[in-house]
This record gives sequence, structure tokens and C-alpha cells, in this order.
Amino acid sequence: MKIVGDAAKALGAAVGSMVNFLSPEVIVIGGGVAGALGDAFLERIWEVASKYFLPSAADGVRCVPAALKDDSGIYGAAAYAKSRANGK
Repeated sequence: MKIVGDAAKALGAAVGSMVNFLSPEVIVIGGGVAGALGDAFLERIWEVASKYFLPSAADGVRCVPAALKDDSGIYGAAAYAKSRANGK
């Protein structure tokens, strides 16, 4: 439980900083651990992140699980390899 809590704190700090810096509409959390731990883990990440937000920086921002779940990395790597093979 301590490791999961530490991971949520680290990810929350990173998410908070990214929201402040990039002003995204959506934060997508993926990977095997996030998928296995479910919504409670995402909620904890968002709870920690909210401590780092600048005033109104996170208005309208959503934090969602990756639709591809564990396959996100594989699809991303394949898309990158395809773009490199096509010279882009």
C-alpha cells in the first residue's frame, strides 16, 4: 500500500505540474498498474494533483483511464515505428 501511495503522490505532482504548464483538456493515465488499481488510483492521483494546481488551471480538465489499457504502449510504439519507416 505504501508503494501505491507513493506512486499516486509522484504521479499527482507530475499531473499537477503538467496541467499548470500545458493547459490540457484531458489527462490520460494508462499502463498495467493504473489499469489494475482502477478508479480509486486515478482519484488519488487527481486528489494529489489538485494540491499543485494554480488557481483555475484545472477548470474543465478531466483525468481518464487509457482506452487501450495495457496495449497503449504497444500501439504508440507501432505508430512511432510506422512514422519513422515512412520518413516522417
